[in-house]
Amino acid sequence: MSDDSTGPKLPQWEYTWFHSEGTDALNEMMRKANALGQQGWEMVNFAVDEQKPYTAVCFFKRPLQVGRQRTFARQRCAQLGLDRGHQHTGTGQWRGGT
Repeated sequence: MSDDSTGPKLPQWEYTWFHSEGTDALNEMMRKANALGQQGWEMVNFAVDEQKPYTAVCFFKRPLQVGRQRTFARQRCAQLGLDRGHQHTGTGQWRGGT
């Protein structure tokens, strides 16, 4: 891919994830996915581990908007008790694929 500044700009994405454990993990994941969907997030992948404790993890993305950059990432890390050096959300660029 060439660095042609006259070409179309690649979209910027914001990412987050959600983790749930226990017998209600899938229902909790569905509630969280619906809530995030109303905020413009799209689920792009999920994984389920049926071993005890039953675990569900899903990943989301949405277009990055000016002024919102990393705001959700900071909020999510604060909720999870993670320091800034271990953020599990962030921004990136989509570089092709489907």
